[in-house]
Amino acid sequence: MSRIGKSLTAIFFVMTLVFAATLVMSAINYSEFYRALSKFAVSLVSADPALEQDKPNVTVVLAVINNSSYVGFKLKRVWFTLSFLDNSQYTYLVGDGISLSEPTLLSPYQNLTLQKTTLISMGRETTQRFLTIYNQSLGNIKWMMECDVIVATFVGEINVISLKAYI
Repeated sequence: MSRIGKSLTAIFFVMTLVFAATLVMSAINYSEFYRALSKFAVSLVSADPALEQDKPNVTVVLAVINNSSYVGFKLKRVWFTLSFLDNSQYTYLVGDGISLSEPTLLSPYQNLTLQKTTLISMGRETTQRFLTIYNQSLGNIKWMMECDVIVATFVGEINVISLKAYI
């Protein structure tokens, strides 16, 4: 075999190894995809009400967590509703979302914190009831959050998680 033939054989051998390694890594990541969906998590870190110029608002802090080694989740949106405890039942207060201008890649085991301040614009009766409870409890409100997390993946957009959380 000539020198050029040996060089070409070596080049093709190295290219085959690189291709095979890339294929194996992609297959391993793909096999993790469905397990990763079940490990995805979101939690309500805090919900802090405030009064600014007699207008109630609430600042919501969420943690979105990729609890797996999967690479490929891109966070697009988080929708949430927030309800407050009024006597023994939860009363809907506000619904809003956090849409990212560019989908954000969630690295393996990454915890991404998102924050949104939302004006409370419910009906007068609900807003007054909330303000009464807020003042009586010195701002220590019991919350229930319902949340949907939308991520982009190789199969398109997926509602990864729908949950209720209490704080």
